[in-house]
Amino acid sequence: MTRRSRKKEYIWARAIFCIILREEGCTLTFLSNNLRVNHATILNYLKKKDGYFQFYKIFRDNYTFIREEYYNYEDPIYEMNNLDLKKCVLGLREQINILNLRNTKLLNIIERDKKFNKLFNIVRERTKPETENDLEYKLNRFYNGVYSYD
Repeated sequence: MTRRSRKKEYIWARAIFCIILREEGCTLTFLSNNLRVNHATILNYLKKKDGYFQFYKIFRDNYTFIREEYYNYEDPIYEMNNLDLKKCVLGLREQINILNLRNTKLLNIIERDKKFNKLFNIVRERTKPETENDLEYKLNRFYNGVYSYD
């Protein structure tokens, strides 16, 4: 939604976001900071909302669906008892530990492969789309020739 695009779908998504949260009392500054746009853009969305509702059924349907989802959402955490909450927290801690281990492994791989950055950049910048398989084949043949021990 914060992607800079003038496509109708993105504009409508941002407009619906603004309309619903403005109804909740959010300020123009809050909305513009979240969408990373000028406050005048927010005012424009709010000014055009009547036209969107009047002329675009898809906009009305999307607004209605999103508004219902927003107001009817109930986080299941509020229904949990202490034991269930503790189990949930312990499970989340375990997931965090697993993710931290994966992150450490990935950082080690990145550090190990820093010496290849120039090569990676050359390949990334100069490889034409849809030619990756050809390049792989040529690189493999090149390395077979360079490191042959005949």
